Amino acid sequence: SVSLAMTTGFARSVYSNEAGWGTSPMIHASARVDHPIKEGLVGVFEVFTSTFIICTITALVVLVTGMWSTGIDGANLTLTAFESELGMFGRIVIAVSVFLFGITTASGIYVQSEAIFNHVIKNPKAVKIVITAYKFLYPMVALIMVFIAVYNGLPGATIWLFADASTALPILTNTATLIVLFPVFLKLLNDYKARYMNRGKVDPDMKVFYNEDSKVSEQEAKGEQQ
Repeated sequence: SVSLAMTTGFARSVYSNEAGWGTSPMIHASARVDHPIKEGLVGVFEVFTSTFIICTITALVVLVTGMWSTGIDGANLTLTAFESELGMFGRIVIAVSVFLFGITTASGIYVQSEAIFNHVIKNPKAVKIVITAYKFLYPMVALIMVFIAVYNGLPGATIWLFADASTALPILTNTATLIVLFPVFLKLLNDYKARYMNRGKVDPDMKVFYNEDSKVSEQEAKGEQQ
């Protein structure tokens, strides 16, 4: 049904773009920009690319090939759809895509974890020890979980249920944080419009970064417009 498709789409979309999960900001925060809204626009673009374009292409392939009516589900459905038209090349495309998705996801989570350690632990020596231990524990824990799932023959539905449950807490926490910080976002958005879009008046006392004075000026904004 349409409601089931929408529910599944909402639940799975977080794995393709992390929107609402609260993890992407740790990566975007490391970018060197003169206004936070600029990096926010980059975040919006990546969500559009990964979800609206790539996921839509996958859905269209499944629909056009007619594989949606075969009863196959999960990753096998996508694999079968591509293989039905492209043969072995389709299987290779999916295999390479899954590998790249896995390696980039694992690397991204590690970078996010390292950012958390550096932010929470202020002692440089302690941070170095924790990160060194984490480099060993992080892949080992993931490897053990994979072995347990494969050895016990856990069905995909059970694994997805566990994954969905584990994402509920960070999403709820991040949602509450977004509600609290919404007024700050509006101030930054209005400041961006005033500086770069000539919509409104620039507040000279506005600080666009929480830990330092504003790095942008009206002259810089006018320079970019030219």
